[in-house]
Amino acid sequence: MRPFAFVFAAVVPLAFAGTTTPAGIVGAPVDLRSALPDAVIAALPIEPTVHTKVVPIGKDGAGEAELVWTTAEANGGAYVVDVSLAVTRPGEGYEVLAPGVLPPINRGTDAAPLASVGVVVAWRKESSCRSEMASVTFQVDGKGAFTAL
Repeated sequence: MRPFAFVFAAVVPLAFAGTTTPAGIVGAPVDLRSALPDAVIAALPIEPTVHTKVVPIGKDGAGEAELVWTTAEANGGAYVVDVSLAVTRPGEGYEVLAPGVLPPINRGTDAAPLASVGVVVAWRKESSCRSEMASVTFQVDGKGAFTAL
């Protein structure tokens, strides 16, 4: 084997190995208070309730992330205050993207609103042979419910 071919065979796969997202928060938390009426914002408790759910990263469950959302009840309604995502177990070669959060919708009534938001968790993995990207969508609400869609 020629020296050039050996170097090429050793270096090229490394160039396409992909990026592994380290443990920690991915992107910035998504603050949803701007979607709430002023009267609700004024009535929110100082300490909202924190909810968490572990979600798999990668189709083979190579890694894990924790979806965190805070909720608060005010003026007869239940609201999602913010959403964030933190990698808890990095998946080798998986790059986790900042979560996408859909605008809140009311799943309750006008008198007793129940805010619900869709959260998209996406990742990608690149190798020397292919590139893979996938996502999963979840729904969380102001009472702390979590639903995989």
